[in-house]
Amino acid sequence: VKFGLWTFLALNLGFSLYFGPPWDQQALWDYWGIIITHLGFVAEAYLIPNYGKTTTGALAAALVVSLGSDVLDYGFGYHPPLRYEVGLVLPLITVALSFVSVFAASHAMERLDD
Repeated sequence: VKFGLWTFLALNLGFSLYFGPPWDQQALWDYWGIIITHLGFVAEAYLIPNYGKTTTGALAAALVVSLGSDVLDYGFGYHPPLRYEVGLVLPLITVALSFVSVFAASHAMERLDD
């Protein structure tokens, strides 16, 4: 969920750098191809509750790993390559997405420890 939404938001923060004229085939892939494939991650994530269960510990671990990834990405500069300077907005959105994605998982999945 996080990576699908992150890609959508990151590309739209730099919209004019990714979305080109419709006759430019590379521009079509650079925007629509990437957006559609990554939003597919969100749809795919909602298949997991049909066959998987979770625990409170697993959700806590997922949040810790996700926030740790955010620190590595923006604190140490390992974020995916973008066509613009990251600034402050994208890291804040990314941290919010860490919380939102774990919150969504906690509400979508049945718990083993209930």
